[in-house]
Amino acid sequence: MFALFGLLATGCGSQPAERPPASSAPSAIVPSASVARPTDTRSPAPTQTPQPTRTPVAIPSGTPSCRASDLVISNLAGNGATGAIVEAFAITNGSAAACWVRGTPVARFSDARGVAILTSSDFHVRADPVLLPPGLAQPGADDYVTRGHGIFELWFRNGCDEEHHATFAITIPDTGEVVMWRDGPIPAGRCDSPGSPPILFAYPIIDGIY
Repeated sequence: MFALFGLLATGCGSQPAERPPASSAPSAIVPSASVARPTDTRSPAPTQTPQPTRTPVAIPSGTPSCRASDLVISNLAGNGATGAIVEAFAITNGSAAACWVRGTPVARFSDARGVAILTSSDFHVRADPVLLPPGLAQPGADDYVTRGHGIFELWFRNGCDEEHHATFAITIPDTGEVVMWRDGPIPAGRCDSPGSPPILFAYPIIDGIY
């Protein structure tokens, strides 16, 4: 099982329009039944790591969405499941004011020319906006993650190719891109089908407790 480097980084994205989300679940949810699943049939689709039941935190009126430059994304401890390498990440608000994030991040690994090597697929799992208050310390790889942080998971499958090094960036909806590292490793799941490309699934941001 491959262990990720615990690297932390921040990236700059364009500042989105400041608009509070609805206090309930996001308004544009794609029903899971209407979403085309990956055509790979070598192994079942991953099931997100079970998490404690959460009561959504209401987003106060007027709270802006977070800016990428305000966020710190840290790598938590990884694990293996059903042939995949599962890497969890925590999102911490580094600004002086509360903001919110929501949706499924897009993880992208690209080569030195900026060409994508591996990009995550979104399973469109339902999730509520997550309020990120200021002043919380970013959690380390083995720390318990508390509410007030966002967390999400990436599932890496079919890691048959030899090790690549790439720029790793995460784009959060309504927020922007955070560059995690440059010239770093790409995690790889169990090789189930030599000759086929690797597969990466992303799950939505949920409120911390990990």
